[in-house]
Amino acid sequence: MDVFNLIDIQREKYPNVNKYSYLSKALEVKSRIDFLLVAKNLAKYVKMSDIQPSIAPDHCTVYIILSIPEINSRGPGFWKFNNSLLADDEYLEMVRELYPFLRNKYKNVRDVQLFWELLKMEIRSATISFAKGKAKIRNMRALEVNKLLEELDNVICNSDYLENVEKELKYYEELKRELNEIYECKGRAAMYRSKC
Repeated sequence: MDVFNLIDIQREKYPNVNKYSYLSKALEVKSRIDFLLVAKNLAKYVKMSDIQPSIAPDHCTVYIILSIPEINSRGPGFWKFNNSLLADDEYLEMVRELYPFLRNKYKNVRDVQLFWELLKMEIRSATISFAKGKAKIRNMRALEVNKLLEELDNVICNSDYLENVEKELKYYEELKRELNEIYECKGRAAMYRSKC
């Protein structure tokens, strides 16, 4: 740390907070073996640092938010249809209900190509809205699960014996499985967007 001029930002920002990044039920050991090392000159850009529960069996996530000023602003981006929506029954039902409405709405359009483009435009708009709504619900649930995990983590970390918190440990594992499913869904979406 001295050689590279680094600081442990978690310890620097929260010197009196006891949070552990490793928890072994078998050995009944709790420790902080993972660090958030940041160059001293970048410390002013650290908006938040934390140790949060993760989907890993015995390690927590070390979490840091940097607020580095943006040089260039980004544009609106490029939309691409996520074909995993075709496996979503709720989405398919929405399109099935939308199609007759659109046929009626554009019944006076005689040009087949124009009708097709209008149809795609309307379905695209409805799809974007649907996908954003699903993502918002998923993200809200992830935040809720993370909050519950943090509360349980606090109870577990402040307990002297792991046998006293057996019920909390079981619930903790269930929530971690749910969070893992949410992360896998987000991962598949990220893979699709990056064409991997």
